[in-house]
Amino acid sequence: MADNLKVLHILNEIKFSGAEVMLGLAAPLLKEAELDLHALSTGKGKGDYSDVLENFGFKIHHIQFGKTPKYFWRLYRELKREKFDVVHIHAERAFVWHALVAEISGVKNILRTIHSNFNFKGFLRFKKLFARWFARKILKVKFIAISDSVEMMEIENFYNPTIKIYNWIDEKKFYPLSSNDEKKVLRKKLGISEDKFVLISVGTCNDVKRHYIIIDALNKIIKKASNLVYLHLGIGELLNDEKELAKKHGITGNIIFAGQKENVRDYLAASDVFVMVSEYEGLSIASIEAMHCGLPLIVFDTHGLRDVVENNYNGFLLKDLSKLDEKILELYNAPELYKSFSANSVKLAKTKFDMKKSIKELIELYNP
Repeated sequence: MADNLKVLHILNEIKFSGAEVMLGLAAPLLKEAELDLHALSTGKGKGDYSDVLENFGFKIHHIQFGKTPKYFWRLYRELKREKFDVVHIHAERAFVWHALVAEISGVKNILRTIHSNFNFKGFLRFKKLFARWFARKILKVKFIAISDSVEMMEIENFYNPTIKIYNWIDEKKFYPLSSNDEKKVLRKKLGISEDKFVLISVGTCNDVKRHYIIIDALNKIIKKASNLVYLHLGIGELLNDEKELAKKHGITGNIIFAGQKENVRDYLAASDVFVMVSEYEGLSIASIEAMHCGLPLIVFDTHGLRDVVENNYNGFLLKDLSKLDEKILELYNAPELYKSFSANSVKLAKTKFDMKKSIKELIELYNP
């Protein structure tokens, strides 16, 4: 393995987001592999997470993106001056142009991670298809998919083969309950009664996450399971609408709108079932965190969520969301099934979403 391989990660503005958080978590293992770590913010500013990455050992660069020759000239000069061995592109925006500039500047190893399920339509799809073909065939870019869904979507929509390296999470922060007593302690700390059966969702309040479906399902079953509580973690543009819907149904007392929290593991470990009904995901980090905490999952059968659930093994995949209430009640009324799903979530998380394994595979790509 080459000593001090110099790697640049090209990002949008460096914010508290999936790719940036994973890079921070990976930093100790990347430095152990003798990689010299750099990150380029192409946003208006460096971004509020840039200091965190810097503390993890990344050198932060900043060039504000613009669809202008000036921007790409500045990028070219930066790449020539720094003499990077590897350029790893994370942003979809202008990725092929970033790859082309990297190639012209002499970078020998260029990677591009696809972080979401891109389902472009019409002429835009053909533009993206050509960009991927050009990057792969002419510039020899290695494409990485973060999940089974992304891998499949790239093939189906763009005929673009990828190398699959699963997303990872901080396994030191997200882990199963050490005992039933820990759950009691956490519930007391969070003000949740021991006798409650707690559903939890974690995510931004927007049209894609569709929290209203969970609220509607809760309303349908609350008379059959009066001790059911929905623990809602997240903020966003639709938060007030969701609160109004709960008020309209008369179930405000069964929903805890907890807002955005830093100690997410406490809330997950204090809960019973993780629910996510997003229209789509890239690969749900929140779901993987819930799996590591030992929660059964009930999720919509869509891209990025079917990657975290094996139906009837560690949870339920729902093709018909009108059945959400039925599946919640099924777990509510079947303690043995619940225990089986819980244990299987941990097993699946440890085998499929293992941070050390994913980072080892990434380092191997950096060292062809």
